[in-house]
This record gives sequence, C-alpha cells and structure tokens, in this order.
Amino acid sequence: MPPEPVNLISQTLLAFRDAVRHVVNWCVENRIVNFAKVHRNLYHKLREAYKLPARLLSFTCFDGRFLVSSYFVAKLIFLYYELYCGGEYGFVNVYCSSSRGA
Repeated sequence: MPPEPVNLISQTLLAFRDAVRHVVNWCVENRIVNFAKVHRNLYHKLREAYKLPARLLSFTCFDGRFLVSSYFVAKLIFLYYELYCGGEYGFVNVYCSSSRGA
C-alpha cells in the first residue's frame, strides 16, 4: 500500500495549535504577558521545536499571550465582584449596588 498523502495545511495547523499551547503554559508559569518579553524568550525555541514560518510564530506569541492576559483580566473582574459586591455577579447586572450609588 502506498503511504497516505501528507496534508501540509493540517500539519501546520496542528503545529500552530501546539505552539500556542506552549506559549500559554509558559506565560502562566512565568506570569509574563508582555508581548516583547514573550517574543524575546520563546521565538527561537518555538522556531526550532515546531518549524513554523516567522509570521506564524509572531501570531503564536501574540495569540498565546492574549489568551493568558484575557484570562487574568477575567479573573481580576471576578475577584473584584466577589470582594466588593458580596458575590453578586452576573452577565445582565454587571454593576453592584455600591457602584450605582444606592
């Protein structure tokens, strides 16, 4: 039987996914979400490990950093409402009664 044809696009997408996961894990472990620091520390490691083109590596660093920073912001907002609103948080009523001046 002949080997299955190689689908380069799916291989590239899988490598991109794994690289973003690597960036996310690194950002969480080191608590760094600054794009310049992430790019400086991970670019060459990702280039060697995942063999991605330069443009995709920049996207990888940006996307992974963005996911982590978005998570941290959401976590801070949640903690704010837990501390200052007595745990009354929700999607519809975003502001607690103390922030409305009541």
